[in-house]
Amino acid sequence: MPITAVITGDRQAEARFERPPAEVQAKLRPIVDDFTARLHAAVVGAEPVRTGKLRGETASRVEERKDRIVGRVFVSARGVEAAKAGALEYGAHRATTVKAHSEQLAHIFARFVAPFAVMVGAHSRRLNIEEHAFLRGPLAEIGPQFIAAVEEAVNAGIDA
Repeated sequence: MPITAVITGDRQAEARFERPPAEVQAKLRPIVDDFTARLHAAVVGAEPVRTGKLRGETASRVEERKDRIVGRVFVSARGVEAAKAGALEYGAHRATTVKAHSEQLAHIFARFVAPFAVMVGAHSRRLNIEEHAFLRGPLAEIGPQFIAAVEEAVNAGIDA
């Protein structure tokens, strides 16, 4: 029976058990619940916090079917927010295009003025986001404990 702990895509940590017998699966469910909750707490604790939006997008779920139990911790963001989460997880060091947009200014150099709107033209910008493995780091720490607990439960189920 293969047991794996993997990162799926840029945003999701997953622990998967394929085809466990019913009696073993009954022993595995509390372990998967516990470790998924621990992994979720560790991921949230490791996330960089500036606005708190990433923490609001981080979720966990345990799904049980007749042939597997899957515990997931993931960033539920879509589109641009998903790309931001991926850039934080893996880092980003490339040029990107910034679209033209309006911006509110309340200062001119070091002098404060009444807020006014200005148009900023489209331009290129080089990203310099350092890698912050908030998904992979906690999984690497918790993974060996998780695998040991699963092996113990599987061995106990096989012996019984």
